[in-house]
Amino acid sequence: VKTTDGDFATPHVFDCAGAWSREIGAMAGVEVPVDPYPRDIFVTDPMGSMRQHPMTIDFATSFYFHPEGDGMLFGMGKKGETPSFSTEVDWTVLDSMAEVIERRAPRLGTVGIQTAWAGLYEVTPDHQPILGPVDDVEGFWCACGFSGHGFQQAPAVGHLLAQWYAGETPEVPLDIFAQRRFSTGIVEPERNVV
Repeated sequence: VKTTDGDFATPHVFDCAGAWSREIGAMAGVEVPVDPYPRDIFVTDPMGSMRQHPMTIDFATSFYFHPEGDGMLFGMGKKGETPSFSTEVDWTVLDSMAEVIERRAPRLGTVGIQTAWAGLYEVTPDHQPILGPVDDVEGFWCACGFSGHGFQQAPAVGHLLAQWYAGETPEVPLDIFAQRRFSTGIVEPERNVV
């Protein structure tokens, strides 16, 4: 592995580079089908009683909201978007969310925005993560492409990959998440993408 601090010899490398996983894979000669998609997040001014509201997801539109601090955090995917590494907040998405907000959470439309930011989802073609060793390059492992679920799934995935790496059988089979599924066509798309 070549770095700015020098070269390091290692028998194994894990590609856990999130939105940059495709680029890291390419350095090793591995096709890692992960693309970056910007996600805009907004947090409202204080909303009092809404703080008791559970996380809510509208699977028909991908709109979601939940309590955050003294306000409500909300966001939504964009239809027809193209991959990008941009992390500039796109305020125009509020216009596309207006109808959904009015229908699903009308009180959100009555308060101001306290803060906003943009981050990157690391998305695979089937919205499922890529986990485990790849067939093409010995010692190259993936733990990427979580499509917005990485923070949620990381503890369990880390535990299962550690078992696999140690030569044990993971408690939950991970073969269905192998990188090879994209070349064999054996994919199981996520049914409810947020």
